[in-house]
Amino acid sequence: MHDIKLPVLEKNDRWSEHVLKLTEEYNELLCAFLKEDSIRFEDVIEETLDLIQVCIGILDKLDTDRPGIVRLSAMKHIEKLHSRGWKFKKWLYINED
Repeated sequence: MHDIKLPVLEKNDRWSEHVLKLTEEYNELLCAFLKEDSIRFEDVIEETLDLIQVCIGILDKLDTDRPGIVRLSAMKHIEKLHSRGWKFKKWLYINED
């Protein structure tokens, strides 16, 4: 198994900046899927990772504002998925330093 590492960027964005970046990256991912000629997997991967990076920033800001809330919410999210019958194919791990 190979680890995939994604950083938590050192930022202190306002919520409005997170919303703008989220909208920008979502639109870029959507465009990568809707290219007229054909979907380029590299573009889809790049834009997906950009979108995930924005989401990591949102989670980091939430956890900074209310320590522990992300871990608690993640546990509730897993319970919700399990209760809806989802089967888990694999896990992605996030380690806090």
